[in-house]
Amino acid sequence: MGNKIKLAFFFLLSIMPIYMTFTIATETRDINSNLDQIRSVGKVPAVMYGAGTPSTPIMLSHKDTVKLYKQAGGSTIITLQTDKWQKSALIHDADIDPVSHQLRHIDFLIIDENKTLTLSIPLHFIGEAPAEKQGLGVLVKSVHEIEIEIPAKDLPPSLDVDLTSIITLEDNIYAKDIKIPVSAKLITHGDVIVATVSVVKEEAEGPTTIDFDSIAVEEKGKKDGEETEETVETKTEK
Repeated sequence: MGNKIKLAFFFLLSIMPIYMTFTIATETRDINSNLDQIRSVGKVPAVMYGAGTPSTPIMLSHKDTVKLYKQAGGSTIITLQTDKWQKSALIHDADIDPVSHQLRHIDFLIIDENKTLTLSIPLHFIGEAPAEKQGLGVLVKSVHEIEIEIPAKDLPPSLDVDLTSIITLEDNIYAKDIKIPVSAKLITHGDVIVATVSVVKEEAEGPTTIDFDSIAVEEKGKKDGEETEETVETKTEK
């Protein structure tokens, strides 16, 4: 009985909307500090700015920041914290080394949670399109994020797109069909197609057949024409 209760509890958690929050310890640093030296001791140099906060150089644990970058993305509010202050922020930009793929630097945009933000929210596709399952075509995801205007305090990390509504080839999911928070306003045009099932047209392939008879007739016609022209020229000269 106890296991059944636990399973039911975890099932409820899986279907509930999750508004994740992250807190990460932050240290201030000198603007002229040696960035390579900071990286050598397991830290990531960073900067924070916005919402009345002047550009401020900071540094964070490399391990914690990589985890934060992977889980939070650019649409989850992060709390930057020291023993003196804490600020709400979004990841605004990140510098990834193209060779080692190591996180080298990160920018945080400080936000006022009482104000409205306009930004793109990633889409989370769930379910399976019956039209694709039945073999009518292939699922095409045309858009992977939509732009909304929303109070910072209501910001979701992602928006669900239920693919089970695509039953036939005539069914499309539009931006206006995506459920957004009540306090949000859709900025992306509502008629933008987010997902559809499309028929894949296969081009017929086969061996190329050469019509030698036609070529022979064409060549013969050319020769006959040349002889006629020579005959006319001969008669004219005479």
